[in-house]
Amino acid sequence: MAAQVGADPDPGFTLSNERTFLAWVRTAVVRRRAHGDERRHPPAHRCATP
Repeated sequence: MAAQVGADPDPGFTLSNERTFLAWVRTAVVRRRAHGDERRHPPAHRCATP
């Protein structure tokens, strides 16, 4: 079913799109923070043999 020109969008789709966008933003922020922490505090070097 196509939307009519000038009709208000379905609030369910609008909110769904907003939630998806916010999830992408949250993921980007978490990844960026994790990458920044890794650069400031690199993990300890692990040898292959004990």
